[in-house]
Amino acid sequence: MKFELKPDNRNASDEDLLNDLKSVANSIKKDSIGRIEYNEFGGRFHSGTIEKRFKGWNNALKKAGLIVSIQKNISEKELLDDLNRVAKELRKESLIRDEYNQYGKYHNATFEKRFGSWLKAIRQAGLKTTLNRNISAEELFENLENIWIELGRQPKRDETIQPLSKFHSGTNEKRFGTWRKALEAFVEYMSKDIDETPVIEEIKDTIQETEIAFKHKTKRTLSSRLKVQVLMRDGNKCKLCGITVTGDNIHFDHIKPWSKGGETELDNLQVLCEQHNLAKGNLEYPKD
Repeated sequence: MKFELKPDNRNASDEDLLNDLKSVANSIKKDSIGRIEYNEFGGRFHSGTIEKRFKGWNNALKKAGLIVSIQKNISEKELLDDLNRVAKELRKESLIRDEYNQYGKYHNATFEKRFGSWLKAIRQAGLKTTLNRNISAEELFENLENIWIELGRQPKRDETIQPLSKFHSGTNEKRFGTWRKALEAFVEYMSKDIDETPVIEEIKDTIQETEIAFKHKTKRTLSSRLKVQVLMRDGNKCKLCGITVTGDNIHFDHIKPWSKGGETELDNLQVLCEQHNLAKGNLEYPKD
């Protein structure tokens, strides 16, 4: 799989944002649209981007020629009751913003405006606040790698929720500044050359009763980063039959077999499906 970023939306014009807002509203045949609906029905941007650009969601609706929905004066009790309802339905003692936005009646911004912050609203509802430990950049990158491979494409900010993601998008944003910068740092990390520590291993192969010893400068097993490098180059496709492989059906094959002196290096590795990897065994054939 190739980890390539889509075009950066940060330089989109006001017209681009408003046209996309109208387009999504038209696609669901509505003359008004909420933040959650916009994100759910394939908005090119994130609702937060539009809100920030036009200093409020209702201002964006007005400029797009859509109807501004007037929300009744919601009481604190109604807000807190809905927080607890969602937590109960999800069987969780705490909630992150995206979890609530997916299942709640309101938007996290409503809570932040009313209570001062999301954490204050969580506390007021009697729920637990989660404290992130000191998460390393490598842990965040590994998590993004898993999401990207699972989805088969660049993940969206709103998709970094459990069970798909271990960490919330806000954790990435806090570390790297913005969601886009987090993705850029991830792609740069995955594209770096692998610095494997050479190791000498000696194996023996019996061919026609003649014992041949090979000395290897690499280990036989692939590191996680090397696996990602192979996937980035080959995609999730078997090099022999072309089928898309996922999960346990992804096999990493030494083109020149390890038993015949082949090294565990990017140029000597390829993706195969389980059937063809087992069938190939220690056969050797020229690369394309």
